[in-house]
Amino acid sequence: MQYRKRWSVFLISLTLCTVARADDRRLIEKQLRKTYDNYALSLKVPYASENLHFDSNGQLVGISPVGVWTTSGILQVGKIVLKPNVLQIDGNRILVALRAGQGSSILVPIVTARSVHITIELESTTSKIDQLNHIMEQVFQKQDTGKRIAAYWRPVPEDQASATLPAGAQVTGMLEGNRPVYRALAGIVPPQAVHMEAPTFTQRAREKRLQGTAVVSVVVNETGLPEILEVTKDLGEGLDIQSLLTVAEWRFRPARLNGQPVAVQISVEVSFRLF
Repeated sequence: MQYRKRWSVFLISLTLCTVARADDRRLIEKQLRKTYDNYALSLKVPYASENLHFDSNGQLVGISPVGVWTTSGILQVGKIVLKPNVLQIDGNRILVALRAGQGSSILVPIVTARSVHITIELESTTSKIDQLNHIMEQVFQKQDTGKRIAAYWRPVPEDQASATLPAGAQVTGMLEGNRPVYRALAGIVPPQAVHMEAPTFTQRAREKRLQGTAVVSVVVNETGLPEILEVTKDLGEGLDIQSLLTVAEWRFRPARLNGQPVAVQISVEVSFRLF
């Protein structure tokens, strides 16, 4: 009888402890949502997969292709769920692209329909908001995303474009890290596409039977990845975003100058055809 009484007390204590922990999780989850709902998070490594799984040290579990920050490195948080040993974040990829501003083009963030699901493992001792924020800092950058976007691309005026460069070379802009971007002129072996995705129609464009060819200016970086994009000929009905998303998935052999890979700005066509 005494044994049963002690066992009952233990079960009651365990239940109360479990309820308390569940209440704590709900409170922390509420704090996380207040902080991060619709917030732009920047991955430390721009993994391009739709599903990403990290351990509690911020290391990727499994394999994912690595893209560039402007096309694969940012997401807008849509939903956060805190479970006993896992933090789940669902959101949409943000594409950074050039858009015409007052007098020149500027980089702007564009929230896309590309979803991303992130799972971060938690230690069993993780029970405070500060601990969770520390774990998130292992996966995401702390820096101001807006400031990084604003400073990521710097156009070079034409009268400065040829200074101290090899004959036939011309710089059109500078990427983050002071990486020059060249025009594909004589003396530069242009990039060659090795993988090209077909574009996807929006529902409105399909209903209107809209067809045609959009033109996208793209900076193909030193590794053959599209890094800066701008629609220079738009077809309307959301096909501008579809053009950007399409070209962001293309892959190239990088351009070369004097045998070395360089970033080059070129124009490509994206054809929308209904069959």
